[in-house]
Amino acid sequence: MRKADIIIVGAGAIGVGMGVLLQKIGCKDFVILERKEVGASFMR
Repeated sequence: MRKADIIIVGAGAIGVGMGVLLQKIGCKDFVILERKEVGASFMR
C-alpha cells in the first residue's frame, strides 16, 4: 500500500485543480483518489 502526506478524495475539477496547485508549489507526495474515472460526476 502506498503512503502519502496528502490524500485528495475525488478527481473532479476541485480534486484535479488541487493536484495541479500542489505540484506548482513543489509538493510531490500526494495522491488523488477517484471512484471510477476522472470527472465521473460530470458525466452524470
